[in-house]
Amino acid sequence: MARFCQAADRPFEDSTGTMVSGAILSTCVIAFIPQALWLTGPPSTGCGPMAESAEGMRYNGMVTYIWDRMPGTIHFIFTVLLNPVLIYSALCIMIGIIIIMHVRYARAKVELHESEAKLEMAMGMWRNEFYNSKLLNTMSTTLKAELKALQSPKEKTT
Repeated sequence: MARFCQAADRPFEDSTGTMVSGAILSTCVIAFIPQALWLTGPPSTGCGPMAESAEGMRYNGMVTYIWDRMPGTIHFIFTVLLNPVLIYSALCIMIGIIIIMHVRYARAKVELHESEAKLEMAMGMWRNEFYNSKLLNTMSTTLKAELKALQSPKEKTT
């Protein structure tokens, strides 16, 4: 128990990502397909209270069973919320919001590219200035050494 939460010396890492995705997909297939087949199958006689309200599939039996036993206020709320005019209006509003967000994203992307270009230009200018400064410093040092060398023989003669 002392080492229960201790990390491994060499932890597993999946660099491709396909193994983890495959494991998740296979888990979904194993879990969801049998459940979907059971829900879409016909209700059996020993299906409990849903057998009497089922028409066609077990899924319809569960929905009908729950719907028939809900209070009237919940029926009214679902009727109002599932009104096609309300749903289409909400859909249009969401599409409008998505378009606005897409335009903002496109503008931000253009601004990012512009700022990257400016940054690259500034870095190039800084790099050139640094190189020129280093070159001038080297030339200055060389010229000073040459000047000193030229002045040295004059000093020896005097």
